[in-house]
Order: sequence, then structure tokens, then C-alpha cells
Amino acid sequence: MANGLYKTEGFILSSREAGEAEKMVSVFTKEFGLLRLFARGARRPRSKLNPYLNIFTHGRLGFVSGRDRWHLVDAEDVLHFDDALQDREKLELLGRAANFVERFHKGESKDEVFWHIILSFVKFLDRASSAMLGELELLFYAKALFVLGYLDEEKLFSRLPPEERAWAERVLEDNEFDEWFFPLPAVLKKELEGDIARGTELAKL
Repeated sequence: MANGLYKTEGFILSSREAGEAEKMVSVFTKEFGLLRLFARGARRPRSKLNPYLNIFTHGRLGFVSGRDRWHLVDAEDVLHFDDALQDREKLELLGRAANFVERFHKGESKDEVFWHIILSFVKFLDRASSAMLGELELLFYAKALFVLGYLDEEKLFSRLPPEERAWAERVLEDNEFDEWFFPLPAVLKKELEGDIARGTELAKL
């Protein structure tokens, strides 16, 4: 990317302290994929950035190119996910999903499909019942690996009974998450668990 001010929506995956009062945040963005942004002075109480850099914040971000890294210069809220952030089980699930994205996404490249999957997942998680969480996490990994090219849908579909095949195709190829996905059929759930394990090992190579 050329020099200048860039603006995009982003979802903060992680944050760590850097220097005396700085933060380094990992953000999955709508326009630029996975970025790591340096936020100067963001830990100071009067910092204009500080209120908007909590993990799992969906915000609108402005950043510029520095000598060897991106510098965050502006931030504001877009959406809040109050239920998910106040529920320990949902918060832990968000943490695992965020770690998954940081480990397996290719990095700085526009990926609107993956962005939509992340945002739809978090929005659905915010209202999901506790009974849905295990299968919701499974579907997130499956959709993500499918988009990243580490899940072979043809092989998966070939192992499913005919009555589940069309349903599975629609679920995996839909970038949204919806109530009608749940509960997952037992055969599909078992096959997805195996394919996710194989896909994550392949993605590590």
C-alpha cells in the first residue's frame, strides 16, 4: 500500500503492551485483511485511542504507514457486543476464534468473504443460546477453513448421506450464521470434526 491515511472497519483480535504507554493491536479489517497496528500513547488515560482498543471491539480505524510498521491514528466504535463480552463462555469462545484467525489467515490482503464470516459469527454469538455454542464454534472453523482453501468440500459432501448433502452445501457456502443451522445433524458434525482437524494440520504446513 502507498503512503497516506487509510480508513477501514476492523475487529480487534488481540492487544499487547509495547513500550512505556503504547499498544500493538492485531486487527482483521474489511479492506486490508489481517493487520498489526502500533498505537502510540494508547495506554495513557487521556489517549483518544484508548477507549476503542479493547479486544473484540468492532470499530472504524484510521492508520498511516511508518518506517517499519503501521501506525494507528484514529478509532471509533461501530458496534457493541455486550452479551458476548459479559458471558464467560462466549468470551472464551471469542478468544479461541480470534487466535484461530491470527494463526491461519494469510495476512495483509483484502478478504471481504472472511471479514463477513467473522462479523456474522460475532453478531450471532452475541445472541446465541448456550446450547448452540459448541456447534457454532465448529461451524466457524469449518467456514473459515473452507474459505482459506484447507477444507475439501467435495470430499466432505461425498461422505454425507444424500438427505444431508444439500443442507451441508448451503450451510458451508453461506457466509451468514443463522438459527436454522442448529442442531447439526450427527453425521455432518462428526465429519466436520475430522475435516477441521485435518484442515488445521494442513494450514500449519
